[in-house]
Amino acid sequence: MGTRVSVIIPTYNRAHTLPRALASVLSQDFHDLELLVVDDGSDDETAQLLAGIADPRLRSLRWERNRGIGAARHEGVTQSQGDLIAFLDSDDVWKPGKLAKVVAALDRHPHLDLVFSDYEDINYRRATMERGFHLVSAGLRLLEVSPLGPDWWTVEAGMPDALIRRNVLGTCSVVVVRRTLFARVGGFRTSLSGAEDLEMWWRAAVLGARFAYTTEALAERHKEVDSITADARAFAPRRLMALAACEETARQAGRVDLLPLLRQAHADTWHDLLKTCARAGRRADTLRAFRERIRYGMSGESVRHLAMGMMGPRITDLARRVLRR
Repeated sequence: MGTRVSVIIPTYNRAHTLPRALASVLSQDFHDLELLVVDDGSDDETAQLLAGIADPRLRSLRWERNRGIGAARHEGVTQSQGDLIAFLDSDDVWKPGKLAKVVAALDRHPHLDLVFSDYEDINYRRATMERGFHLVSAGLRLLEVSPLGPDWWTVEAGMPDALIRRNVLGTCSVVVVRRTLFARVGGFRTSLSGAEDLEMWWRAAVLGARFAYTTEALAERHKEVDSITADARAFAPRRLMALAACEETARQAGRVDLLPLLRQAHADTWHDLLKTCARAGRRADTLRAFRERIRYGMSGESVRHLAMGMMGPRITDLARRVLRR
């Protein structure tokens, strides 16, 4: 009989957070698992750290150069052996009992392809801690759901909208999926690094995957100061690439009804980037983001951000301080 659950942790230069992630998996009360760490070209102490752990459930794969998180997740799935595949980011933590609870839910409901949970969102850049589902509540309200059990809900409709508008899954660290789903819809796109999970789960939703979730928080998402998702200038280009892949999927699936949703998502992403660049007083980046944003329609707010950004960093900073007062 093979391994029941494969847990995949992609990592890159996270030797300072990886130990707590590993411990949160290896201390679970569900033991029929393998833990596969994909070291995506780290040049810190990650390799030495992994070599010093003797638990036979742990395997590691190391690349000499960084290929990106989409490639690392894809390789983890390819190299794994479990019937169920769970994900954990190397700066996140599972709560005790998480794996037993989600495996039991999948065993009770064999029609489900993917389950996810609420989580605690710990943002070090903003010094905040909130429930993840509170942050994406607007997206959750787009879902049509029915009760599956105490604190569990199955999604009947609305997942493509909810993912694109608010990414209701939030983080890969809350996802457990059947291996058979990857066989049906394909794996992570190796060309994406950042928002690769959004594209993967959106493609699964469009192609008919069945989702369910629990409102119990089963993980902690630790958003570090240097997190890509916490930096709009770094994350926006990656999200735009993922949205282009989503559009390709929609067209191939004949879901032209989803194209306006994706067009709006492109516009919103450029708007967020415009706002970030304007507040930083980055003239060239502000102008480029404005030009891309107005391809999807003009708005007064975009013009205001353009004006702010073109004033330059010193005047922009002065204006922000005046407005705060």
